[in-house]
Amino acid sequence: MDPTIIRKKSVSTIEEYLGINQVDEVKACMSEMCSGFGSIFAEEIFNALINKKDKDRVMLEQLMVEVVGVKGGISVQEWSDGLINVMEFIEDIKIDVPKCDEWLGKMCGCLLSNSIIPMRAIESILKKLKDDVLAMFTWGILQNFGEAKGDTNIVSTYRRCFAWLSSNRDKDIPGRYISALAQVCPAKGIKIGAQVLLGKEINDVLEARASDTEHADLGYCVGASWAAAHQRFREPKPEGVDMSVMPQRSSQAYEQFIKAVYDVAILDRWKDSLRDERLDALVAAGFITKDTLEFFREFNNKK
Repeated sequence: MDPTIIRKKSVSTIEEYLGINQVDEVKACMSEMCSGFGSIFAEEIFNALINKKDKDRVMLEQLMVEVVGVKGGISVQEWSDGLINVMEFIEDIKIDVPKCDEWLGKMCGCLLSNSIIPMRAIESILKKLKDDVLAMFTWGILQNFGEAKGDTNIVSTYRRCFAWLSSNRDKDIPGRYISALAQVCPAKGIKIGAQVLLGKEINDVLEARASDTEHADLGYCVGASWAAAHQRFREPKPEGVDMSVMPQRSSQAYEQFIKAVYDVAILDRWKDSLRDERLDALVAAGFITKDTLEFFREFNNKK
């Protein structure tokens, strides 16, 4: 069957389902399609999820639960392929539909919580996303499947989107995500870093025997918090950010601190000269060693 015909039939079937809420009718239409229809059908469900109303999104999540991974329905691989096709254009879609990434994440969280898909079905997608899309997609997943917070694929996203979260801390949804990280994040470095970002009293520290990853997480989060604090009208100010939580003998922590400053500088559109001036001031204050900063600059210039 021509892909154009499959797409047209998929759209009409989804529209009919939203009107009558009969999953059996959807399955009957699927049985009339040729093999290989699944990725297109899944893609059109995702498109509908983005463009329809809240009540429709609930119905579309329910539909996915009923038709993904079952005989005659959409295979998990086809579902993943359909999502990848949509996510390829997500940054453009987000211009007109700002919450689209969060909604898609919530759909994934719904399927994960119902054991319809395994986490590996979205592993490649999580690796490709960054900044706001990564943060909001992951936040969507966690809203419907909080148990995912300790999964290695999810844990790996926290540091990668923390610069964006830091720069957007005062906005509603990023603020809620940061608050959740500060309370229940299983990655201790990220948890303490989120508390620093929120200006909360820190009652916990990383032990010296903590892993290099935990040290790097904390260093990055403190660096992002300090850099974002340079925004106008932000509290606490840079001098109020609790830098005392930094692991004193961890080169990874200080290298990641600097990397976070570079990342926030890009997001907040600092001039390179301003970024360098602020980091040099930290060297003068004895917070960062000159050797560490020069090593990072040399490494970064080679990229």
